[in-house]
Amino acid sequence: MPAPVFSEPTHEGLALANRLDAQVPGVLRAADVPSLSIVILRKGKPILTRAWGEQSPGVPASTRTLYNTASLAKPITATVILTMISKGKLGLDDRMADAWVDPDIASDPRISLLTPRLSMSHQTGFPNWRDGKLVFKFDPGTNYGYSGEGIEYLVAYAQKITGKRLDVLAQKYVLKPLGMTSTAYTEQPWFAGPVAQPFANGKYIQPSIQKEPLGSDDVYTTPTDYARFLQAAMSGKGLTKGVLAEQRHIQTGDKGTQCPPAIKAVCPTRSGFGLGWQLFEFGAKTVMMHTGNDEGEFTIAYAIPSTGEAAVLMTNAGHGVRAIVPLIDTLGMDPEFSAYLKGLASQ
Repeated sequence: MPAPVFSEPTHEGLALANRLDAQVPGVLRAADVPSLSIVILRKGKPILTRAWGEQSPGVPASTRTLYNTASLAKPITATVILTMISKGKLGLDDRMADAWVDPDIASDPRISLLTPRLSMSHQTGFPNWRDGKLVFKFDPGTNYGYSGEGIEYLVAYAQKITGKRLDVLAQKYVLKPLGMTSTAYTEQPWFAGPVAQPFANGKYIQPSIQKEPLGSDDVYTTPTDYARFLQAAMSGKGLTKGVLAEQRHIQTGDKGTQCPPAIKAVCPTRSGFGLGWQLFEFGAKTVMMHTGNDEGEFTIAYAIPSTGEAAVLMTNAGHGVRAIVPLIDTLGMDPEFSAYLKGLASQ
């Protein structure tokens, strides 16, 4: 069954809850977003766990409502792999072709260049998703290209090496150690009831629930459980110092795509992808962030290890970002990061 509520609001959290309670219902109506569920952390500890709206027609959302994380699954999967690397089960720069090759590219010599590092930093050269057949769009390691296929290739490699499914590996290396009892890669008996029904194009649609685990999408969780994951991400739990440093190091830049000229004044000093996380550097401060966006879901999570500030926000609408942008000031986020997000939203 889903885990209990993560925390009761702190004094700071109660004040924030009052402000959000006054604002969120109207924002949800204006944005046509059924629900929003959040956890806010300050100095590494939760100050507020809250949900508004409906998880499905006539059913109120609660802190136990399960949301499809969409691409917020990727940081979890990457952490499974990085924990295995920390324990010596895999190598960050191992040649994946020694254990796994997708039949679509078996005759391409570039398979020898593929490594876990390139998969987790989106440098495989694969498209986001294959169009019938997997192909290289560019030589591995020479460019950045966001790719769910790259994550799934890494998952196939890890499963081949270990002989175990991703969901089993995730339970062993991340979910169970962190107490994430409300998180699952595949359909579970306890999904009955609390799953948020996705909303797209003005109507509710059927949720996408997997029988076989995906590393890049369709993991179900609560913001409460994901906040536990954010706490671990900030502390580096389960990772060696060397692996943690690689995770938080910009492996590949975004060539300015995250900094439109019009908002240059509020842009980070540097940005790009680390291992599993998008990274934004504001001087000596690094923000780890990822979003998820499917047809009927939008989610976002970020963490700032140096200050302990973090948050996860989940909606059951593909356009859920419309209900999050108006709340940026109210949430009291890091000033530099919030100014940057507002700048992006204005473009």
